[in-house]
Amino acid sequence: MLRLRASAAAATVALLAAALALGAGEAVQPAVTVTIGDGARLIGRWQASAYRRWWDHAALAAARAELDKGLAVAEAELGIAPLDVLAGSHGVDLRFFGMRAEDQPIATLQAVLGANAEALFALLRRTVDGNRDAAATLLDEPAPAGADEAFTLLDGTGGNRTVFARFQGTIVVAVNPVGAVLALPAPTDDADASFTLDADALRAGLAPLASANEDPEQLEAMLAMYGDAEAQLWIVPEGMRLVSRQSGYTELTAPVDRALLARLPGATTALAAAAGVHGQALWALLRDRVLPMVAQAQAAGRGAPPEVATIVAEADDALAGLGIAVGVEEVVTAFDGTCVIALSNAAPFPGLTIALPRSPAVDRLVEGLVRLADAQAPAEGASTMLALGIPVPLSVGRGIDHWVASNDATMVAHWLAPQPGAWDATVAGAATLAAAPATTTALSGIDLGQIVRMATPWIGMGLAQMGDHVPAEVRQPLLTLLADLGDEAGVERSATWIEGDAHVSEYRGLLGGGIGGVGAIAVVAAIAVPNLLESRVTANEAAAAAALKSGLFPAQVQFQGGCYSDEDGDDIGSYGFLREMSGAQPVAGGLELRLLPGGIGQGESDGYRFAVFLPNGNGGAIIEPLGMRPRVVVGADQRERYWVGYAWPISADHGRQVFAIDQTGVVHVLPSTGEPPAWNALYGDAGTWGDEPAWPRHHR
Repeated sequence: MLRLRASAAAATVALLAAALALGAGEAVQPAVTVTIGDGARLIGRWQASAYRRWWDHAALAAARAELDKGLAVAEAELGIAPLDVLAGSHGVDLRFFGMRAEDQPIATLQAVLGANAEALFALLRRTVDGNRDAAATLLDEPAPAGADEAFTLLDGTGGNRTVFARFQGTIVVAVNPVGAVLALPAPTDDADASFTLDADALRAGLAPLASANEDPEQLEAMLAMYGDAEAQLWIVPEGMRLVSRQSGYTELTAPVDRALLARLPGATTALAAAAGVHGQALWALLRDRVLPMVAQAQAAGRGAPPEVATIVAEADDALAGLGIAVGVEEVVTAFDGTCVIALSNAAPFPGLTIALPRSPAVDRLVEGLVRLADAQAPAEGASTMLALGIPVPLSVGRGIDHWVASNDATMVAHWLAPQPGAWDATVAGAATLAAAPATTTALSGIDLGQIVRMATPWIGMGLAQMGDHVPAEVRQPLLTLLADLGDEAGVERSATWIEGDAHVSEYRGLLGGGIGGVGAIAVVAAIAVPNLLESRVTANEAAAAAALKSGLFPAQVQFQGGCYSDEDGDDIGSYGFLREMSGAQPVAGGLELRLLPGGIGQGESDGYRFAVFLPNGNGGAIIEPLGMRPRVVVGADQRERYWVGYAWPISADHGRQVFAIDQTGVVHVLPSTGEPPAWNALYGDAGTWGDEPAWPRHHR
């Protein structure tokens, strides 16, 4: 086992030496690599997939409009359409090598952007320069060999050094580089995205953290559990295909007993998952890896951690105190066989079923738990109901080789006495088993349509309870979308098997590996609904910030430069109010300007209200007049130099942030309190004209 504290210095030297080999053109193995493939290919596959078909659903018209609005705002700010950037990209590569210190990562990010690279690099430089902290400096150091242009950002607070370089159509960002900064070839494989973890490189790269860690032994134990891993993702017609490989722990698993899946009823089973387990290997993992970490966590700086044997003995004593005469080690080591989990369409609540392999030790454990519920353990082939003080009773059955428990009594009855029409003969079951190799150690199959149908009534009740927070124009289209998904959604399936010293998994479906089943309900209820609402909030906030930066600020520059209001007759114009700049209020001579869009000029647009304040010459401010601006000479010189504008949400359903801008042209932001900001809010409680803004900058 790697001793991190003892080897921290050696590992750091090794990492730096390896990274320095970049200068000699030698490959350096990153700890973590994430890549995204060719952008045009990714867009084409998405267009041909179920994602595009469901995205085009009539119920998502409002969401599409909000996205289009957000993309338009982004294009106006960036000067290039985001989708054009993606279409012109030939790959993105992120590599993490390790840490120099607690807040000093060693990493590189590369984007092959083709013809867009030069314009985006110029935008990147402006953005970095405009958003850097006061302690950070921008340097024009000599460009890396082969680079067309480059600059360096030095963080005076954290000590990080970041090099930005462009090699023709490739942009490279290197954080704390310790060797030459180079452009790598674009990803050449067929995957749309990939992930790789090198466990040895990760342990070496994080070794410098051990000396600063309060509990290096716990960090060591955690890192020792990692094995090499990789994953590749493709967008396919039915959704996505995800293939992953995880080295190590193959001794924990065993082939699934597929016959058990015929004990689940096909008519009501929406999800079925099974995994084979070797109890002896599982106990070895718990004893040698997991329990030492638990012991370290229990110590938490209070002295020497307890021995693993002590933790086990305490657990055994707790079971004995409940009248259960069995030990933890005895239960786990005898836990051999296939475990099954199922989700069923039951009333009034969806049914959750768990089946665990029997052994003498497991029998004593379950029998003791049943007695604690004031019930008699069932005989083999029978079941009993437990009253647990909740509205949903629990049925427990003892099969010939498994214990089964469920809040759906029909699932237990079918398990104990299987009937025709089992899950393995359904569309989802047959597709899942046909795609799973004979050596499969874990599998799952999901009838996504049935899951959505189960979830829809609960989602509908939740939407109704949210009342006006979910308006009818959002609620009804969402329910329509769920109804169509319930009719047309296909099968989600996954399988895991052993190849050499690794587990290989393959998933195909719409929602993503490991999500399906109960996760499908969570995705729809906890993500889709809020995101439909949040998309409007995000778009409103982006539009408000853009209105200040790209609308109000240039309008003020033109108004002041055009001398449309010269209150003291010195041929220097003052700044203007919203109605004056939009033409809603004519200026001197009856001229109706068109410097601002009508909505902003009227003080309200896209869920936000807007206001401009000018100095009154007495340390305060003049608010927007209802008619023609009064001719007041006092403070005219200040009105030629200062102004401040605000945008704040009409309500929390429209936005969460307040934005401000003044004559400097920099947008600032704070969370909204629900109240309109005071004229001097940007400058602090006692702030006044000419002060430095007290709010943080807005970073898009």
